[in-house]
Amino acid sequence: MARLLSKTEAKNLVLCILKENGTLSTRDIEMEIFRRNFQCPDTTARTLNGMRLDSMIKGELSFKKKAWLWRLN
Repeated sequence: MARLLSKTEAKNLVLCILKENGTLSTRDIEMEIFRRNFQCPDTTARTLNGMRLDSMIKGELSFKKKAWLWRLN
């Protein structure tokens, strides 16, 4: 069973994933979190959007990929 992360742990994990992999879609980040056997306290999308609103990461909607793409500032 996946370990439920605290909000701070989830944010740090997302930053680590983006640092290692560059720009990723929401689904890619969800899959990487799952692969590492973790779970965000909220949905991954909510965590990512909160980080975007806090200016921790950049997010933009890609009409070509039909997904949100996330990257470090």
